[in-house]
Amino acid sequence: RRNGREYSGYAPIIVPDNHEPLIDKSIFDAAQAKLIERSKVRGGPTRKYLLSGILKCGHCGGILTGSAGSKGRSKKNPVYCYYKCKRSRDSGTCENYAVRTDFIEPELIAYFRSVWQTENGRQTLCNALKAATEEAVRERPERRESLLAQISKLEQQITKGTENLLLLAPADIPAASALLAQWRDERDQVQAELDTCEQAEPVPFDTDSILAELDELEQHLSGDCVPLAKAAFQRVFESITLYWKQISPKRRELVRAEVVPRFPFCLSTDPAIPRKKRTRKRRG
Repeated sequence: RRNGREYSGYAPIIVPDNHEPLIDKSIFDAAQAKLIERSKVRGGPTRKYLLSGILKCGHCGGILTGSAGSKGRSKKNPVYCYYKCKRSRDSGTCENYAVRTDFIEPELIAYFRSVWQTENGRQTLCNALKAATEEAVRERPERRESLLAQISKLEQQITKGTENLLLLAPADIPAASALLAQWRDERDQVQAELDTCEQAEPVPFDTDSILAELDELEQHLSGDCVPLAKAAFQRVFESITLYWKQISPKRRELVRAEVVPRFPFCLSTDPAIPRKKRTRKRRG
């Protein structure tokens, strides 16, 4: 836990050859190759939507889900893939807000590269990680005092509540007992946080590992393996809220996106992606 934020680390611990293999290695490799081949990004109705569960509608707050369609009924017409507001499709409580997959996915990859993969962006992230560690060290004594105060208050509530329990009518005892149990749980949680706070100084972030993870994420984002690309998007972005502007009775335009990156990438990012203005070509 860093500065009140939850994070789960960067990679599991893997012990090679710890158990006897269940299947032959050649069979395993052949199966993995088949799975990767089946997960290639394809256009049309069978396309896997990389941003499922991440995009939100700025109009109503609902999530955007994948949808495919074409203009007209002819099979020769091209099929377009969209992310559409789920509430407009299921309940009709939101208007038909949507964005093309071939626009928003490359746009977010470009955003990722511009924010975290430029020399300036990587240095900014390293500086932010260092500052976060220094802030945790500075706030440690103050945080400890705050936790001690919380524990003291909860202990007083538990003591007083236990004494009052003897004076209550039988019908009120279950509710009071539940409240006491809640206070005890809160006290135990705060005590566990205090124990962690007192054990050791905050450990500096491993910036080399984080930068290496960024490089790996970029490969997956721009790769053609759908499971890895989806996992990379979900690792970087917690949510992306899209906002549109009505520019005519039958037409609206995507104007901006509010981005919420996951930790630690949220330490060094501008959360807004403005819509690029189209430039008109001059006639010679």
